[in-house]
Amino acid sequence: MQRAQSGEWLPQELQGTSLSGQLERLTEAYMTAVLPLAEYKRRRQDLAQRLEALDNQARQIKVSVRQQMELASLTSSITRFCQRVSCGLEQAAFEQKRQLVELLIDRVVVTAEEVEIRYVIPTSPNSEQIRCCHLLTDYSAAK
Repeated sequence: MQRAQSGEWLPQELQGTSLSGQLERLTEAYMTAVLPLAEYKRRRQDLAQRLEALDNQARQIKVSVRQQMELASLTSSITRFCQRVSCGLEQAAFEQKRQLVELLIDRVVVTAEEVEIRYVIPTSPNSEQIRCCHLLTDYSAAK
């Protein structure tokens, strides 16, 4: 994942080395008078457009890789939390179970007709220590 994030795994064309070489050869052909100026300008513009498109594609891929790495980290953390909780849940005392429920409740929304409990799962070991329970009245729905 780290190699992918740094761009090492990108195909050579996406790294731009292939097009850079073509640009150098094109310039050399023009400088040695093998290629007329109009043809040189046309080909150079084509190469510049391809380089720009590849740069955009490489940026999108890097963003996607970063998002995948973040998702993998979250998934791993949540899986570890679930494993720790499931191991001791059956032997847990009532007070421990109550603390776990408090940890998992994000907020309680009370309207005139119903009570809605919204849960949250800790995504990191640090977030397991934060109590998030809030009692809210949903005023917008009551109006």
